[in-house]
Amino acid sequence: MNWILIQQYLTKHCRTIGILTLIASVLGVIVSLPAIMKPKYKSRVVFYPSNIKPYSKESETEQALQIMEASDIRDSVIAQFDLYKHYDIAPNKPASLFYMNGMYAENIRINKTGYEALEVVVVDEDPQLAYDMTNAIVKFYNKKVKQLHEGKSNEVAALYLVQMQQLQHHIDSLAIINQSIRVRYGVLDFDIQVEQASKAALNGNNSSEAQMLLTNLAKYGNESQNLSIQINGLRKEYTKSLAFYFNALRERNNKFTYCNIIISPAMADKKHYPVRWLIVLTMALSTLLLSCVGAIIIEVRKQQ
Repeated sequence: MNWILIQQYLTKHCRTIGILTLIASVLGVIVSLPAIMKPKYKSRVVFYPSNIKPYSKESETEQALQIMEASDIRDSVIAQFDLYKHYDIAPNKPASLFYMNGMYAENIRINKTGYEALEVVVVDEDPQLAYDMTNAIVKFYNKKVKQLHEGKSNEVAALYLVQMQQLQHHIDSLAIINQSIRVRYGVLDFDIQVEQASKAALNGNNSSEAQMLLTNLAKYGNESQNLSIQINGLRKEYTKSLAFYFNALRERNNKFTYCNIIISPAMADKKHYPVRWLIVLTMALSTLLLSCVGAIIIEVRKQQ
């Protein structure tokens, strides 16, 4: 079969093909009428995530995308806007959650842009609702990130609080032992007392009290000195832990912004869907193609 023969077949049926294409175009116009195919409106927000602490090797945008897909954000949006009623889904029927998740995924899209920003697109028959839902998703995202940060900061603060309590207990125990040595044996400051006792001995002061002090210094001085060194070291560790503890509390109480909005949501004044000309064109071209194929098949069968 050559092109000339195909052209003859199509010319023979051109009137039928034209009528079918025209009918398809009219049907496309009718189908895309608001009474049949309800128009939907789009609201969109684009933002860069910020102040997200890394939990893995993922970028801030990838982590923000995971947070956006959190079930509690979705559940909060569903609850606030009563989407079961809005989408006409009976919540008590089997598979209601499945259908709700399907409608949510169909009308709410969250994507990463090529510039490492996040884009949230909400489509709905009510432009005001689409706008409100877009703002609510951003609000719930900020709330979720804040909850994660507060939870992590509380864990860190609790960890350092326990560490400080343990250090303080150890410091108190060593201080009691050291204080007992000082009171019982008069060992107050090892270096100064050794120097003073040595001078007294050189000056001929060999009293029983001086001899007793030298004996106690020789016997308990190093122990007291080592205890003092340990206590000072533990106090330094306590000071470090205290600084980390207050830093965790400060992180928890900080009022951070977790997204830098690049394109703010706006209430649509023009429908996003359906695109009438695209529907009409698609139906017309599809019918034209199928009609041409059908005409060729009919003529080929006649020739057999």
